[in-house]
Amino acid sequence: VMGLKIDKIGFYKVLIPIFLVAVISVALIGYAVSHIVLLFVIIFIAGFAIVGGQPAINALSASYYPVSLRTTGVGWSIGIARLGSVIGPLFGGYLSQFLVITHLFVIAAIPSLFVIIMLMIQAKYRP
Repeated sequence: VMGLKIDKIGFYKVLIPIFLVAVISVALIGYAVSHIVLLFVIIFIAGFAIVGGQPAINALSASYYPVSLRTTGVGWSIGIARLGSVIGPLFGGYLSQFLVITHLFVIAAIPSLFVIIMLMIQAKYRP
């Protein structure tokens, strides 16, 4: 779905709103834990935004590299992301000793906020 929209209107016009949805929905997960149906809906929306947005970010990053370096550049970016996916749960587990669940999910939404900021910067300065 996102790929078709990206083809029509471009990466930034699709990814910035998608990651805005990700920020909001991930932050809301902690507030919906007592309402199971609402929690499932919010998790579905967060999953669509995060799991759908990440491959689109990979495709966007491929457009930044010349063809001769594309696989290496994208490979490194995916590798760094995998490192974050290992460190993130460790950090979250540590924080869970001190914070309530609502605050944990607000903190978990922060990386998507950084994605939005970087996409906005790229959109402004991309030739």
